[in-house]
Amino acid sequence: MKASAGSGKTYNLSKTYIELLLGSGDPYAYRHILAVTFTNKATAEMKSRILRDLSVKAGDDGRARVVLKNILHNYGEFSVSTIDKFFQQALKAFSREIGQFADYQIELDKDSLIQESMDRILDSLTENDTQLLSWIKSTMYAAMEQ
Repeated sequence: MKASAGSGKTYNLSKTYIELLLGSGDPYAYRHILAVTFTNKATAEMKSRILRDLSVKAGDDGRARVVLKNILHNYGEFSVSTIDKFFQQALKAFSREIGQFADYQIELDKDSLIQESMDRILDSLTENDTQLLSWIKSTMYAAMEQ
């Protein structure tokens, strides 16, 4: 299914987001809902639409009023982001989890990624890794014969 510009994607996502917020019964449900878009423009539009629509509902719905107030008071926990930002945050959290606090780079070039990986593996080998060294040598010889 294709969804071209102006087809109502942001409208539908915003509507679903608000339904999840108000349907949960939790006035802090926004802390547990992640909305992901592709562009910064779509992210800004979606946040704006959610707040606008929630504000309209807050006129006659006490739950919507409470949720809106909570979002505005804890705006940093109102999570609508690009897919790129989401993966960057996940990668950063993962690197913290495994104790790798240094800067990291995202590598998209498969050949250089393979080369770097092989260099690291080979650099880490010692004379005691006889079985692994033997396997690497036999694999290389077999590849050269083909």
